[in-house]
Amino acid sequence: MGKNFLQNGELTETTDQILHVVNSFNSEGLDFVQDILKYLKTFQENRNVPNKHTNIRTADQTIQDKLLTGCTDYALVFIALMRAKGIPAKYIETIERGWLESQETGVFKGHVISEVSIKGKWYLVDPSTGELLDYFPKYLVIYDIGLDTLDIGLTSSETLRDKFIEFRARWQKQNLDA
Repeated sequence: MGKNFLQNGELTETTDQILHVVNSFNSEGLDFVQDILKYLKTFQENRNVPNKHTNIRTADQTIQDKLLTGCTDYALVFIALMRAKGIPAKYIETIERGWLESQETGVFKGHVISEVSIKGKWYLVDPSTGELLDYFPKYLVIYDIGLDTLDIGLTSSETLRDKFIEFRARWQKQNLDA
């Protein structure tokens, strides 16, 4: 049986603050999705915050800070707001195909997107670009899908790096050795 994507993860708990944000919008369905994507654009963005993955923040903390440090923050806030509205939302951790095909060891390259269900139909969303996607980007490979970062076992930049490197070894064996 699959996960219940209305269920909160540790980083996407529904708080009073999250409910306040959700209740400030009168829209429903895809209009609500679009409103939240616009809302995220009102936050300050700083992708150069040190140790952004080791200091994983909850969606509530990110809303309090009004600071997004990258795609993970965007996705966590987006997902928490969707679920608080009663919209199932998936956290989708991906890895860039080019990095998977490489032997690069210094920098790992991934991206987080989401998928939401409106009236029984799933829509792919990139919260960090503010777009509904027509198709899954070919330059990305799904690493895992869950409720949030912690749900899929990514607890620090070190575990992220190690798990991405392990995944790449398996992926190369399956895709490049074939």
